[in-house]
Amino acid sequence: MFLEKTQNPNLMERQLNTGYAGRIQLRQLVNDLLNNSLPAAIQNRSDVVNEVGEGVVLQGIDTKMVKLLNEVIFTVLNNSNRGDIHIRSERYKDHVELRITDKSNYNGYSLSFSIGAIIPDASRIGADLMLMNQQQREATVIFSIPGNFAA
Repeated sequence: MFLEKTQNPNLMERQLNTGYAGRIQLRQLVNDLLNNSLPAAIQNRSDVVNEVGEGVVLQGIDTKMVKLLNEVIFTVLNNSNRGDIHIRSERYKDHVELRITDKSNYNGYSLSFSIGAIIPDASRIGADLMLMNQQQREATVIFSIPGNFAA
């Protein structure tokens, strides 16, 4: 189950439709998107921990970016089975990296195929997406958000 819940459940749908034109903490955005994917986590009996720091702020991200990030999070949860999933971020000079690690990777082939299908969408909007260690117990999806979205 997801360990942190959003205060306003209707916020997610509204923000998916309008984007996050202003400033938002990446942690809050991840919370919103996790709430959207909660049924997949429950169905697959996976635990998810949002470890994104409060200091990472995004600005001006559009609907395409939000929907893509939503799809990435859902894909990881949907391909998990009793997963131990941790989400972290790191800010670099030219981008923000979101790392989604399943410490109990169940089916790396399926996760690899599913993430591979999303990579072209990420490239089209200027983001990078990759999967590391898909055939190991601990697999990590790395989603790089372009630096122009970092506040």
